[in-house]
Amino acid sequence: MMQSLSTSGVFQPAEAAATPDTPAGGVVRVVTYNVLSPTLAAPPYFPFCNPDDLVPDVRLERVKRKLLSEIERGAILCLQEVSRSWTGNLHAFFVQHQYSMIVAPYGSKFNDYMGVAIAFPLSGPVELVEAHLDRLSDTKSWGQVGQRPPKKELAWFMDVPFLSRGFRAIQALGRELSRDPNASSKTVKKPSWDVARNRFNVMICARFRFKSEEAQTIYRKRSREFLLATYHMPCVFWDQSVMAIHTALACENAMTRAAGAPYILAGDFNLKPSDPMYNLITLGQLPSNFVLEQPENTANGEKENAPFDVRVSRPMMSVYAVLNGREPDFTNNARIKDQDPFVETLDYIFASHSDWKVHGVHELPERAHIKGPYPDATEPSDHLLLAADLELIR
Repeated sequence: MMQSLSTSGVFQPAEAAATPDTPAGGVVRVVTYNVLSPTLAAPPYFPFCNPDDLVPDVRLERVKRKLLSEIERGAILCLQEVSRSWTGNLHAFFVQHQYSMIVAPYGSKFNDYMGVAIAFPLSGPVELVEAHLDRLSDTKSWGQVGQRPPKKELAWFMDVPFLSRGFRAIQALGRELSRDPNASSKTVKKPSWDVARNRFNVMICARFRFKSEEAQTIYRKRSREFLLATYHMPCVFWDQSVMAIHTALACENAMTRAAGAPYILAGDFNLKPSDPMYNLITLGQLPSNFVLEQPENTANGEKENAPFDVRVSRPMMSVYAVLNGREPDFTNNARIKDQDPFVETLDYIFASHSDWKVHGVHELPERAHIKGPYPDATEPSDHLLLAADLELIR
């Protein structure tokens, strides 16, 4: 299937005919998998792992083997930390298996310009209708939050290089002293709303349609389209307000792009089931004891009202929790540098309530059975692959 990308960032796919063996009905298998960017998996970062298991080419082949088992089941794949150095190889891999891949890179050299991706079968039960690549920070109006104040009368002064450098140094020192007399530049906390606005994380929203004649008959009076979105939440765990803001942005953008159709939001959310942001996704609001930082007006430094509400107008269900009565024991198992082992659940497949029936999920191990941090010989990423079979019932 040929695709074109318009200047607005919308994919318009060519028509794909349903094949005779296309399954009928409204069941789709969705996978989410953080594949771990190779530059973030270097031996200095994972000193407790076997270096042989960190070789990028070795890991990539193991990742592809995991994906192949899902390709054989016709799954739609949501991927995170898809790096520039792996993207071309993955494109070729998917083409060989009659899959198409949409990629949205947004990272930096440090993480090999990583991003998110959605790969889908060209001969499966669904066809792509359209896709949007949304930098979530661009989906809301922020007012003065995170903007630099105008230069005004200092314009001429700031245009003189050595004067402007000195002035900025004095400004930085003043900010540090005003916040905490004992603070260093490494400990001064940036305003949460500024950090949230200046993140470049991109969400892919792909709208699919069941294409078999039987599915069209079944859903002729109901929606036979659905939206699948994937996102990699900013890893700003030390600032819960930033995480809450982007959690709300992600959920609201998926709902908005769905435009009334059923939807699924899958990815690495960098939050645990016990975190306030999990409540935000599944209940629609933050816990009553959560204190959301107020934004600052960059022109005068005073606190002001938030430019938008940090809430989720349509809460979602977690498919693993629905089927198993709880979230997985863990989805991330890592030990980075000299830090303590980190074994927690960070990855989820969320779905709009009353739209989906969960038929099954990919079984995941319990932490009691792990023998050390990932990556290892069987798990090429520090994250586990999650999968679910979902039936569209609305």
